[in-house]
Amino acid sequence: MAMTDEPEQPMSQRTKVLIAVVAATFFIGLLYWGWGFWRDRHMREAQAMFSNMTLDKMLDSKPEERMDGMKRMGELREKMSDSQKGQVDQMFQAHMQKQAAEKFNTFFALSPEEQKKELDKDIDRMFNMMKGFQNMTFKGVGGKGGNMTFKAGEGKGINIAMRMGDGKSGKTASPEQRNKNASNRLDSSSPEMRAQMTAYFDRLKDRMKERGQQAIPFLGGFGGPRPK
Repeated sequence: MAMTDEPEQPMSQRTKVLIAVVAATFFIGLLYWGWGFWRDRHMREAQAMFSNMTLDKMLDSKPEERMDGMKRMGELREKMSDSQKGQVDQMFQAHMQKQAAEKFNTFFALSPEEQKKELDKDIDRMFNMMKGFQNMTFKGVGGKGGNMTFKAGEGKGINIAMRMGDGKSGKTASPEQRNKNASNRLDSSSPEMRAQMTAYFDRLKDRMKERGQQAIPFLGGFGGPRPK
């Protein structure tokens, strides 16, 4: 006997509603995830910029590379909310404190002779970095870095990047604001790291005197304000 196909049962109203709810929930969740991913894209790029950054890379990079990075960071911060800026600042601070701790731990584990070589290397790097900035001539801008002027839109991002940590944008931070920011960073560091930082910069200044060189006048002197 030939078998006959049974008629397909129609989908119940309850099943239709359930499928519609599941589909809507999935779609809303996808939109929410997509919006969050798009909204935080500037944060992710900023984080990626400094996640691979080390103190050695910063000191050894070319002046143009450092300036381009600072400018790009400033442009990204202009597009962030205050909350996002605060998150980026915290991540950047934590990253740089980790870098500093690694540098100081490595330095103080060296022999006195190796420490002297390391100090000489850091001093040469710092002077080369400052000379590089002073000798830079920006495209379309007259004069050297010691008396820089920027076209509208060129200097703004750089200024914002240079004052990273106060969560604001606009003009370059005043010396008082930079000292306050440095003090806040010191307050969030460990006592051991503050002691190492003090000892390191004392050694650095002593070594510069031995070489007949003066302290480099940037970042509030060596490392900003002294730990209390």
